[in-house]
Amino acid sequence: MSLAMRIRQLLPLAVYLIALNLLVRANAQARTWNILEDGSGDAPTVQAGIDSAAAGDTVLVGPGTFHEAINFLGKGIILRSLSGVTVTILDATGLDTRVVTFNSGESRTAVLTGFTITGGAGGIIVLNSQPSIIGNVITGNGPSGEHDPYPQRRSVRLDQAVQPYEDF
Repeated sequence: MSLAMRIRQLLPLAVYLIALNLLVRANAQARTWNILEDGSGDAPTVQAGIDSAAAGDTVLVGPGTFHEAINFLGKGIILRSLSGVTVTILDATGLDTRVVTFNSGESRTAVLTGFTITGGAGGIIVLNSQPSIIGNVITGNGPSGEHDPYPQRRSVRLDQAVQPYEDF
């Protein structure tokens, strides 16, 4: 068998192995950032965890009340509570802003799940984005002070590009 013929036989296997290697490396590079209430985790705050995360990463937030407002910054990351809505709270009391902001073209790969969202001048704002907002309690948020297209839902504001889902 000639060398050229042998190369043609092995080429599909080589391409497959290279693709598999790249896939394994891509999955291996996803990281979980652990955020703890006392600041001793991988980042001192939830926003610092988001800032540090790359696409595909998970920011895992332990139980506690986190006094901050967050912005996903266009990142396709998962922000998830470790212990659920009853004990993991994002509270923007006194910050005069919305608790959670999606305004940088986030796609469905930007996921927010398992939090109580409270104390903001609005709970969540979604502008020019389509994040996945799943299993959160959005309560105790006031009006934003600007024209709100959904005044009956002062906790969530959506632009016209996003359908207002009932489970917000």
